[in-house]
Amino acid sequence: MTSRPAAFSRQLPLEGVYNVRDLGHYPTRDGKRTRSGRFLRSDNIGKLSEAARQQLVDWGLKTIVDLRFDAEVKLFTHCFASHDCVTYHNVSLINPVILANTEEREHLYQFYTYLLEDGKEEFRQVIEILAETENQPALFHCHAGKDRTGLIAGLLLSLANVAPGIIADDYALTRQYIAPLIEMWREEAIGRGQDMQKFDRDNACDPRTMLETLKYLDENYGGAEKYLRASGVSQANLDSLKAALVE
Repeated sequence: MTSRPAAFSRQLPLEGVYNVRDLGHYPTRDGKRTRSGRFLRSDNIGKLSEAARQQLVDWGLKTIVDLRFDAEVKLFTHCFASHDCVTYHNVSLINPVILANTEEREHLYQFYTYLLEDGKEEFRQVIEILAETENQPALFHCHAGKDRTGLIAGLLLSLANVAPGIIADDYALTRQYIAPLIEMWREEAIGRGQDMQKFDRDNACDPRTMLETLKYLDENYGGAEKYLRASGVSQANLDSLKAALVE
């Protein structure tokens, strides 16, 4: 892992991708700090250049967890799907049928809570992959690096005892990094005659969305850790993950 810069940089600027960020260096509520160089969140890395892919390998990356569903994966063949140095996992956090059936939701956080309830088994799989020490450093991603990726990041940072406001700010950072993508998608949506009110709702990165999601976990499970226990994640895996997350 000798290619990491001495000074911490949250974003990894890589050719072909917009939103690769390290979850390290966030303060925890008990005076500690999240560990850098262990977990990366990202948008779709299917268009990484060869040089950028090598940068991740040189950085020390061992595992990719792709959160997209089959049609998305087929659209962008994953550049790490058959790599010698990096292990690739595909665990879809969205059932496309359910996605179509939740289009009339009023708020984005309602969609997030639906994913958390419907996808307990898939969330368990992702968390258990990330908890294995030999799988770290790991990168998890979806399409924009906002919704599915945001939920996994929110769960990880909650396990690390990071305050909800900071977790929500990390979620909102995505808007800054994928702004060029959103503008491109907006033009395409207008061309298709898409409902732009729904477009704006689904592409927003309002920190209140994450705050409401974390509130839901608190009110219904007693927090992210108890939600993951209810989803089948062992306490041993949760303890291992917390140790990896915090310096």
